[in-house]
Amino acid sequence: MKKTLLLLLLLLALRPMVSKSQTYENDWINYGQQYFKVKVWQNGIYRISGTDLQFSGVPIGSIDPRKVQVFHNGQEEYIHLEGESDGVFNGSDFIEFFGSMNDGSMDTRLYSDSTWQPQPQYSLYTDTAVYFITWSSTTNGRRLTAVNDNNYPAYTPASYFIRESYVMQNYGYNRGMNQNSIDYTESEGWCGVFGNYQGTNFVNNVAVNTANVYSSGPNVEVNTCVGGVNNNPHNMTLVFPGTNFSDTYYMQSIRRYNFSLSPALFTSSSTTFTYNVSTPLSITEYSAFYWLSVRYPHTFDLEAASTFELFVPDDAGQTNTRMDISNFNAGTGSPILYDLTNHRRILVSPNGPGWQALVPNDGSATPKRCFLSAAGSIQNITSIKGINYVQSAFGQFNNLLNAAVDSAYIIITHRALWNQALAYKNYRNITTANRVVMVDIDELYDQFSYGIQKHPLSIRNFVRFALERWTGVGKPQHILLLGKSMSPADFRQNPTLFELCLVPSYGVPTSDMLLVTGLDGTLYEPSVPIGRICARTGNEILDYLAKVQEFEQVQSGPPQTWMKEILHFGGGNNQGQQDQLAGYLSTYEQIMEDSLYGGHVTTYLKNSNDPIVINQSDTLQAQIDNGVSIMTFFGHASGSGFDQSTDEPSEYNNQGKYPLIVANSCFAGDIHTYQKSVSEKFVLEPSKAAIAFIASVGQGIPEDLYAYSTALFQNTSRNHYGATIGQLMKYSIQDIQAPGMENIKIVCNEMSLNGDPALRLNVWTKPDYMVDGSSLRFNPAAVTTDLDTFSVVVNVRNLAKAVSDSFTVRVTRTYPDGSDSVYTFQRGNCFYNDEFSITMTTGGFSSAGLNLFRVEVDLPDSVDEYDNLTNNSATTQLFINSNDIIPVYPARFAIHPYNSVTLKASTANPLADVRTYRFEIDTIDMNLKDSIPGMQNSPLYRFTAITDSGGVLSWSPPSYILQDSVVYYWRVTNDSIDYDPVKYRWQQSSFQYIPGKSGWSQSHFHQFMADGYQNVRYDTLDRYFDFIQNNKTLRVLTKGQPGLTQTELNEIGYSLNNVPMEYNGCQVFPAVMVAVLDSITLDPWTTCAYNVGQFNTFTLTSGSCDDPVNAQGFGNCRQRAENYFIFQYGNAGQMTSLNNFLASVPDGNYIIAYSWFNTTYSTVDPNFHNAFASLNFNTAALRDNAPFIYFTRKGYSGSNQEVLGVNQTDTITFSTLLSTVWNRGYVNSSLLGPARSWESLHWNQRPVETGSSEDIVYLNVLGLNSITDAWDTLVNQLLYTPTGKDTVMNWISATTYPYLKLQTYLQDDSLRTPPQMDYWRVYYEPVPECALNPNRLYTFYNNPLQEGDTIRLQMAIDNLSNVDMDSLSVAFYRYGANRSRTDIATVKLDSLRENQYLTASIVVDSTFGLAGNNSLWIEANPYNADHQAEQYHFNNIAEVKFNVERDRVNPILDVTFDGVHILDGDIVSGKPNIIVRLHDENRFLALNDTSKFKVYLRAPGAVSNQLLSFTLPNYGQAMRFTPAVLPLNSARIDWNPVFETDGIYELEVEAADRSNNESGRYNYKISFEVINRSTITEVLNYPNPFSTSTRFVFTLTGSEIPTNMKIQIMTISGKIVREIMKEELGNIHIGRNITDYAWDGKDEFGDQLANGLYLYRVITNLNGETIEKRATDADKYFKKGWGKMYLMR
Repeated sequence: MKKTLLLLLLLLALRPMVSKSQTYENDWINYGQQYFKVKVWQNGIYRISGTDLQFSGVPIGSIDPRKVQVFHNGQEEYIHLEGESDGVFNGSDFIEFFGSMNDGSMDTRLYSDSTWQPQPQYSLYTDTAVYFITWSSTTNGRRLTAVNDNNYPAYTPASYFIRESYVMQNYGYNRGMNQNSIDYTESEGWCGVFGNYQGTNFVNNVAVNTANVYSSGPNVEVNTCVGGVNNNPHNMTLVFPGTNFSDTYYMQSIRRYNFSLSPALFTSSSTTFTYNVSTPLSITEYSAFYWLSVRYPHTFDLEAASTFELFVPDDAGQTNTRMDISNFNAGTGSPILYDLTNHRRILVSPNGPGWQALVPNDGSATPKRCFLSAAGSIQNITSIKGINYVQSAFGQFNNLLNAAVDSAYIIITHRALWNQALAYKNYRNITTANRVVMVDIDELYDQFSYGIQKHPLSIRNFVRFALERWTGVGKPQHILLLGKSMSPADFRQNPTLFELCLVPSYGVPTSDMLLVTGLDGTLYEPSVPIGRICARTGNEILDYLAKVQEFEQVQSGPPQTWMKEILHFGGGNNQGQQDQLAGYLSTYEQIMEDSLYGGHVTTYLKNSNDPIVINQSDTLQAQIDNGVSIMTFFGHASGSGFDQSTDEPSEYNNQGKYPLIVANSCFAGDIHTYQKSVSEKFVLEPSKAAIAFIASVGQGIPEDLYAYSTALFQNTSRNHYGATIGQLMKYSIQDIQAPGMENIKIVCNEMSLNGDPALRLNVWTKPDYMVDGSSLRFNPAAVTTDLDTFSVVVNVRNLAKAVSDSFTVRVTRTYPDGSDSVYTFQRGNCFYNDEFSITMTTGGFSSAGLNLFRVEVDLPDSVDEYDNLTNNSATTQLFINSNDIIPVYPARFAIHPYNSVTLKASTANPLADVRTYRFEIDTIDMNLKDSIPGMQNSPLYRFTAITDSGGVLSWSPPSYILQDSVVYYWRVTNDSIDYDPVKYRWQQSSFQYIPGKSGWSQSHFHQFMADGYQNVRYDTLDRYFDFIQNNKTLRVLTKGQPGLTQTELNEIGYSLNNVPMEYNGCQVFPAVMVAVLDSITLDPWTTCAYNVGQFNTFTLTSGSCDDPVNAQGFGNCRQRAENYFIFQYGNAGQMTSLNNFLASVPDGNYIIAYSWFNTTYSTVDPNFHNAFASLNFNTAALRDNAPFIYFTRKGYSGSNQEVLGVNQTDTITFSTLLSTVWNRGYVNSSLLGPARSWESLHWNQRPVETGSSEDIVYLNVLGLNSITDAWDTLVNQLLYTPTGKDTVMNWISATTYPYLKLQTYLQDDSLRTPPQMDYWRVYYEPVPECALNPNRLYTFYNNPLQEGDTIRLQMAIDNLSNVDMDSLSVAFYRYGANRSRTDIATVKLDSLRENQYLTASIVVDSTFGLAGNNSLWIEANPYNADHQAEQYHFNNIAEVKFNVERDRVNPILDVTFDGVHILDGDIVSGKPNIIVRLHDENRFLALNDTSKFKVYLRAPGAVSNQLLSFTLPNYGQAMRFTPAVLPLNSARIDWNPVFETDGIYELEVEAADRSNNESGRYNYKISFEVINRSTITEVLNYPNPFSTSTRFVFTLTGSEIPTNMKIQIMTISGKIVREIMKEELGNIHIGRNITDYAWDGKDEFGDQLANGLYLYRVITNLNGETIEKRATDADKYFKKGWGKMYLMR
C-alpha cells in the first residue's frame, strides 16, 4: 500500500512534465526551403499580392504557385491562390486566406491541467499571430475548394444561423490558485472583477449583443467562466433574462456554467448579464469574470456589418443550406464566403439589395463555421519579411540539430544586442574551448513557438530539443540569457514594455527557472543551469563582460586575501524575527567557515523595528571596497532594496573584487520589471558592485529560504566546492526537493540567478598558506632586555582551499650579532587562519638592538599549495631596548696607530634618557679580575663617569700615553651610586697599540677567549691550550629469537650517548653484526667507506663518504650508508670476509659484535670462530641459539668484555664508557674586518715540548665572499715556523672579501699537547664607523600627534673613526600597528668626514590613516646599493615610537532652507536654497571628499529614498560641493531644486569627516511640505496683548516671497497710526515666519500710543498680483482681513 501511494504521489508530481506536448513545435519546418512571414492580429480574410511578395524577396518568377504553402501554429493552412492554374506566379496573382489572431491555444501547454486555463481566447503574451509562406519543390499546397453553385431556386431559404456573441474582460490579472507559484495554476489569467472590496460593492454588468434573435429557433446556449480571486468563500450570483443563479466556490477555483434557454426570452438587441456576490458588504470577497458566450439563432439580417461570422447548421431536407442575406454592408464587389470547417470558398451572388449563397451540408450535427467578408474588408498584407537567420541562405532557418557541441554553453539573445553578445561569445569560447552556441531569440520564436513573440515555450522547447536531440555529445552545461525580460502581466497590455522585453521569461511571478525545470527527467532542479544578464543596451553587456573578465582573471590566481571574506546581513521587522534570522545566518557562518571554503564571516544584524535600516558605516563600506566573495541578505525586501541594506551599489569602490550576493528576501530577485531592481543595480553597475545575484523573484517564506540557502552554502563549501554558480543552484535544489512539497517547489522555482551561471567562486584545488609582515606581532609590544621572555604571535592565513593537512611553521630569530635561533612547529586545520604564540627568551644584552624575525610556512613543502614559494615567508623586526652601553671605538681587537686614544661607546638605545655611565681602561682583563678574589688593577688603570642622554659617549683618559705593542682592555657600563663591578653589566673590548699600524690583533692570552675551539680547550686560569677529552657512553642490546614486530626488531642495535647508531637488521637470516668505532673520534665506520664483503653493501652516487649523513646512494639493505656490517652465518664467503675484516682493523679502534637471530654456533663456519679467537674471545663458551655481545679495543689487552645469553628467549645488554683524548683540533678567530684593503698577516705559535717536536701546525685564511655569502679558503695550510710567520695579503680584494677569519690547525699524535698561541695579527686599512648621536642633536614633532598632523624628525649622525665616509644614505621607514613596514624616503647626505657629524631630517606631511601606535625608524647607511662597510651597524638604527591619536570628535552638521533652520513638517519654497554645512575641529584633515556625504530625498508618495547626485541633475540641478580650506575646516553643499509636486518631502543627510566620524548617532532627517501655489496666511502679532513690543507671525507658500508687503495699524476710529513696510520686517522666506522687526507701540512720529485696542491688516502682492489667502484656524480672529491687537502697559 505504501509503495502504491508513493508511486501515485510521484506520478502526480511529474504530471506537469508528462501531460504537456512532447513536440518541439518545429516539426513543420523543412530546413531546405525558404520561408517568409506575415503578421495577423485580428480575424479576417487576408490577401498578399504577387507584386508585394516579389518586392519582399520572394522569387516568384521561379516558383510554381501551386507549390506555395502557408503555415500557422505548425499546421498548413488552406488558401486560395488566384491565378495559379497556369503554373506561373504573376504579379497580379495573390494569396488569399483566413487569418486568426493569436489566442490562448499555445498557452494551454503552460498549464499542468488544461482545464485550469480560464481564458482560451486571450493570449497571455500577444494578439499577433505569424503566418509563414514557403513553397515545396515536390508537393502541392493545400487549397480551399471553390463552390460556385448558384442554383438558388432549387433550395428553400434557411430561417436562421447560429451566432456566437463572445465577451471577455482582461483589465485585471488573477494570480490563480497558489498566488506564490510561478507555474501557471488554476484560474490564473486575465479577467474582470466583481464582488466586495474594502466596503464597496463592485457589480459587473456584461452587455451582450443579442440582436435579430430568431425566436422560433433552437434554444439559446449560454456559457460563462468565473473564478475566485481572494481566499474567502465566494457566493456568486448571476442574473440575466429568465435566470437568477447563485453558487458558492472557494479560494481561487475556476467555475464554468452553461444554461439553455428559449430564444423568446431574448427580446432586446443587447442583453445584460449581471455578476455579483451575495456576501455581506463588510466582508471582502471578490471574483474574476473571464468570458461569456451566448450562442443563439440569428436571422439572416446581418446588422449592416461588413464582416460576419456565422455557424451554419445543415439543412436536413436539402443538400445545401440556402442563405438569403440582408442588411450586409458589402460595399462594391461581391462578398467572399469561407466555410472554415470544410475549407471551402463559396460563391456569393447578389439578390436584389441582398445576397445569396449555397453552403453544402457536411453531415455533421455541429454547425459549420463560416466567415463572410465584404471585398472592401479584405486586408491586404504588404509587410512580408524573409527569414534571415542564416547569413549565406536568405529565407532559411538554421537547423539547430547541427549546432550541437559537446557540453555546450548556450547564449540566447536579441538582435538589438547581437554585436555585444558576439563579444561575450568570443570570450566564452576561449574559456570553454569553443563550446558556445549563440541563438537569436527571434529564431526561437519562429522555430519553437510558431512565431509568437515573448512566448516562453520558444526557449523551453529549444532547451528540450537540445537535451533530447543533441545526441552523441555531452548535454548542455549552462544557458545564459542576454537581454532584459519583463513580466507578461506587465507587458501584455503595454506596447512599450512589450518591446523592452528582449528575451522573455516564464510565469507570474516571473522566473527563468521554469524555462528549464521539469525537462530531461528533472523535478524542480534546472535541467541546464541558467542565468540572465538583464541588459537593456549593448553597453550593459560589455560592462558586465568586463567585470566577468576581471573576475575570472582574478579567480585564475593567485588567491587573494579578500576572496574568503563573507558578509551576512540580518533583518526582520521585530525582535523575534530578527533573532530567528540571526540564527539562520549563524548556521550559514558555520558552514562557510568550515572546509573546503574556509571563509571568514562578518555579520551585521538589524536591531530596530524601522522598516528599512541603511547600514552606511564606513567600516562596512571599507570591507566591501577591500573585497568580499559573498554577501548574504536575510530579511524583508522589495524589488528595490532590503530592510537591512548597504550603500547604493553605485557608491561601491570594489573594482575587480566582485561578490556573489545571496538574498533571502521577498522580490529581491525580481529582475522582470520596468524599474531597475536591486539585483540589476548590483550586477549591471560597471566596474563595481556584484558579479552575480541569487534571489527570489516572488514572496519568500523564511523557513523555505533557509532550507534553500543552507543547501546552497553546503554545496558551495563542502559537497561541490569549485562547481559553477549555476551547478551549485542545481545541486542545492536536488538536495531539498521532494514531490508534493509545494512550498519547496515554489522556493526552488523562484530563486533565480542574475549573472553568468558558469562563474565559479574560489575554485582552488590546493590550499595556499600565506604570511606577510602583519603575520607577526609581539607581546608585549615593547621589549627590553630587562624581560626574561616575550611572545611572538604568528598568524598564518590560508587563501585557498581549506584542508586539514598539517604543515610546518618555522620562525627564525636573528640577533643583532647575526646569530640565529630557529623554532619549528607542526600546525594543521588552517581553514582561514591559524594564530599561535611562541615564548622566547629575551637573551640579555646580546639581544639588544635590531632583532629580525622571519616566519616560514610549509617550507620545505609538506603540503602541495597553490603558491609554494612567494608568499610562504615574511620578515619583520623588533628593536629590543637596553640600558646597556657598548664599546665601539677602538673596535674590538683593533690595532690602534696612535699613542693616545679617545674611547667611544654607543648606547644600545640611542634615545635612552639621561643617565650616568662608567668607563674603565687597564692592561689586564678587568672582567677576569672581577671574578678572581684579590686580583688587583694594574698601575695603568683609569676610570671616569659620564652623565648624558643616549647616543655616542666619549672619553679621552687624561695624560694617558699608550705603550708600544701593549694590549689594553677597556669597558663601559651603566653607573650606580655604590661601585660594585661584579654586579655591573660590563661590556668589554680590547685593542693593541702598534705605532702607525691599523688592523686586527689578538696578542694577549685573554683575547683568545673570544675565539672558537674545536677539540681544543681554552684554560683561562692556567693560560694554556689543551686537547679535550672525548667521552661517549656505549650501549648494546640484542635478543636470542626476537619477535617479528617492527617495535621489537628496532630495539636491537647500539647507541652512543643514547643516540641510536644502528637498529634492526634489515633481514631475518641469523648473522653477526659488527661495528667499529674510531680510536679518536669514536665515530662508527660506515658501509659507504668500507666494503669488506659483508651482506649490507652500499654504492655511493653523490656526496662524500666523509659526510655519511649527506651521502646519497643505494644499498641492498637500506637506502643509506649504515653504521654496522652484517655477516650471515650461513654464507661461507661472508664468514671468510668477517675473519679478514677483523684482522684488518688497526689497533686502538673499538670493535662491537652482537648476534642477530639465533643459530647453532657449534656448527657454524670455522672462520666465525677463528675471527673472534684472533681477538682472544672463547667462542666455545657460546650457548647454541642464545644471544651474545662482544666488546674490545683492539690491541689493548684486558679490554675484552662479553655478555652471553643462556637460551634463545634471553634479552641481553651491554654498557660502557668510552674515553679518548683528541690529538688534533682547530682554533677559529673572531671576525676580522671589514677592511678597505688588506696588507699583511703576522702569526706565531710555540710548541710545549723543548727541542724537536712532531707537532703539525698550519694556518688557513678564510674570506667571506660578498657575492656568494660563502666562506672561501684564500690561504690553505700556511705552515708554522719556529720564528713565526709574516705573509703579505695585499693580493686579497677587500671588495670581494671584506671580512676574514683565521683558522689554525693543531696536531700532536704523541704527547697530545697542542702548540700554544702567541699572537696573530692582520694589518689592514680600516673602514669608517658612523653612529646616530641624538645627544648631539635630536628633535621630534610630536608625540602624541593628532591624526593628520605632520611628523618632523632631526637627528645627528657622527663619524666616530679617523676615516672619511662617502656621501651617506639615510633611510626612513615606518611600522604601524600591524607590523607592516612602509618605506618613507631614503635621503643622501654629504660625505661624512672623520670625527665630524651631519644632520638627517625627514618631514611626513600627514598622519591621516595612521591612528594608533607607530614607530618611525631612522637607519644610517642602510644595506642598499649605496651601503658602505662599517665595523658596527647596531648604532645606525633608532626607533622613535609615537602615537597618532585618532580623530574621534564628531563634526557638526547644519542644514538650512533659504537660510532658516526649519522645524519638522514646516512649509518651504518649491524652489528652496538648501545649504548643508559640515564643520570639523580637526585642523589637518580637510573636508574635501563628496563620498563622505550622502543626501537622500523621499518625494511625496515614494516608498524609498532617492540618493541625490553631485554630478547628475536632481530635481533640476545637481548638488554643488565646496570643499573646506584649512585651517577653517568647513565644507558646504548648495542645492537649488525645483519641487514641482506638492506634498510632504523628507530630506535625510548623512555626513562624516575624513576619519569617518559621523555627524551624529542618527542621520539628520527633516520632513517639509511644498505648496507651489503662492499663498499667505493671516498675519498674527505675538505677543498679544503686548506691553513693550510685538512681532508678526505668518506663513508663506509658493516659490517666491511677496514683491510688496505692508502692515497697516489704525485706531478703532479708522486713523492710520503706523505703516510697516516689507523692508522694515527683515528677512522673509517661504514657510513659517516670525519677523525680525518688533513694533514698539509707537506711531509714525515715534510717539508712544495710548493703551487700548488697535486694528491692523496686511496688504501684499506678488509681481502685481494679489496673493491668495490660505485658510488656517486663526481665520476666526479676523474679519474682512482686519485683526485686533491690544496695547497694555
